[in-house]
Amino acid sequence: MENDDRKNNAPDASESLTPTPNIPNQQSKKPNKSAHTSQKAKDDKKKSYCRSWRSASPIRKIEIFIGALLAAGALGYLGATIWGNLQTKWNFEAEHRPRVIFTRPPQFIEPFTCDVEKEMMLAGKFRVWFRNIGNEPAHVLLMPTEFHLVPNKPFDIPILKRPVITDKDCEVIATPYGYGEFIVNPGPEEFLDSEHHQQNFPGLASVGNDATFEFYCVIRLYYSEDSGSHHGTCVAYRFTELPSGKDEIRCGEQITGFFQGTLFNECMN
Repeated sequence: MENDDRKNNAPDASESLTPTPNIPNQQSKKPNKSAHTSQKAKDDKKKSYCRSWRSASPIRKIEIFIGALLAAGALGYLGATIWGNLQTKWNFEAEHRPRVIFTRPPQFIEPFTCDVEKEMMLAGKFRVWFRNIGNEPAHVLLMPTEFHLVPNKPFDIPILKRPVITDKDCEVIATPYGYGEFIVNPGPEEFLDSEHHQQNFPGLASVGNDATFEFYCVIRLYYSEDSGSHHGTCVAYRFTELPSGKDEIRCGEQITGFFQGTLFNECMN
């Protein structure tokens, strides 16, 4: 019984132990001494400049001002000299470079004709005329000629559209194709005879045998200098004064000879 009374009179252990609150381990943040020191040094430097300027004599201030003007003038002169040298270099390169142009539309030495049902055109041998009007030899690549037939009645056929030439056409660095590379020296007009040429026109049959067409050709050549710089000349001609007496053709007619060509669009660089 005594044991029971002792147990009953003993204080409750759960009541005598006070739980410790769960406080996170907080560490005091230390200031960044290096950043503070660096900022302080900058402020002191600025103050030092201000004190030096205020304490300088009028003559010293004039000397500093004149020195700043001389330094700015020297920099300006250096910049102007560099720019002048660049302009001289560019002008020299522009005056001492090849410049190859097309001098006239191609001449059809053998007949050209088109076939609506077969959706194709056949061109015999034709001649392309060009000239180097620059001062240096040109390493020339003449690309295959493209012909364009444009119906006088509108048709939504992409290949039967007027040719479009942009500056990007002249920025192409071409690889040898067909004619290979040849040298064109500064001087009189030259020509190159092409081989027979066949070109397909998908969708031409839908236009019909009675259709008439505007007739265009696109000629391109790319050339380089001895220094390695690349250039291009691209021209689109529309043929006029054709055998029909009009500025149009009809498939089945044969075209031969030299005809007038209106410069439709071009690019050169």
